[in-house]
Amino acid sequence: MRKPSLRAAALCILLLLGACSNGKIPLEYRFEEGEGTYYRWTIDSRTSVSSTSEESVTTVNMVVDVHEQVAKGKDGNSVLTMTLTPRSVRQGNRAINTPPPVTVKYELGPNG
Repeated sequence: MRKPSLRAAALCILLLLGACSNGKIPLEYRFEEGEGTYYRWTIDSRTSVSSTSEESVTTVNMVVDVHEQVAKGKDGNSVLTMTLTPRSVRQGNRAINTPPPVTVKYELGPNG
């Protein structure tokens, strides 16, 4: 017979500890002032319609650059500014005119 390995024993202990926990994990998300965060969204959408009079499938693909930046507002709360800059939009195999950038601002108080 083989003896259980140290790795298997450690895995069993981790699983046992996870099963005994209360399932709550503390999370913290802070908005800090500064240059901000840049990332890219790729959105793929598929819409299908099926009825007695019509049947169709529409696909849309969109690539958007996102820039998040935080600054202090007039009242001392933080203001999150998100600038969404579409890079490409396709419906099916056809390119669509890319819309202009959009800026959205959220005021962040002590409770959200």
